[in-house]
Amino acid sequence: MDVFLWLFFVGSIACSFPCSGGLLFQKHTKNLSCLSRADIYFVIDGSTRVTNSNFMAMKSFIKSLIAGMHVGSGDVRVGIIQIGNHSQLEFNLSSSTTKHNLTRRIDRITKVGGERKTYDALRILRQRGFNSAQGDRTGVTNIAIVIIFGVSDSSVRTISEAMSNNRAHILTFVVDISGVVGLHELSTMAYPFKLEVSTFWDLRAREFILLSQICKTVSLQPGVAIGDCRRRPEIGVTSLRTQGELHLIDRRRSK
Repeated sequence: MDVFLWLFFVGSIACSFPCSGGLLFQKHTKNLSCLSRADIYFVIDGSTRVTNSNFMAMKSFIKSLIAGMHVGSGDVRVGIIQIGNHSQLEFNLSSSTTKHNLTRRIDRITKVGGERKTYDALRILRQRGFNSAQGDRTGVTNIAIVIIFGVSDSSVRTISEAMSNNRAHILTFVVDISGVVGLHELSTMAYPFKLEVSTFWDLRAREFILLSQICKTVSLQPGVAIGDCRRRPEIGVTSLRTQGELHLIDRRRSK
């Protein structure tokens, strides 16, 4: 069976699951009905090694994902943090409350360049991004979607910051475009899901899988209501590679 068709079949099954009274993934509208409320940051790679064309493609991909979300001040809020030599908060969760405004702000983002200091971006995410002063809401799920093109300039520091984010109950979905990020660094950052692809063409083909995994993960947390990650369950990490293999990495902590 063709790999893409197989992935479509898997994604269709995953997206047919009930969530908050609706479907995980609306086949035609791409609306994530179960994520009626969420605080989401995209952490994007703006280091020098990312080509301008890939940076533009990444922004286009983010706009496509946002198109499938219920964006609004009382619904899904979105912010962006950029990775680079001087990682920075591009805009916070309260900056834009409509898809149109978000699209305009994303279009204006320029690449910062420099080294890939992923750890700085992860620290900014935890300390500044998910902060009430930046629009973070109490009792609402904190989600990070990290899109990177390679290993950071310090795996030790990146792993340390990623572990701190895990303890802060930030659900982190990592998209690795390069396929060269170290397993330990990638798996520590990705809690609970990582998607490894070779090109943005591969990524766009799997967009619906990423969306459905975000919704599915939030809805399947035992003892946690939609929009409340304060009591975090012990879950593993799902890894999806371009050849279509699904892997569950058991990272449950002993009690």
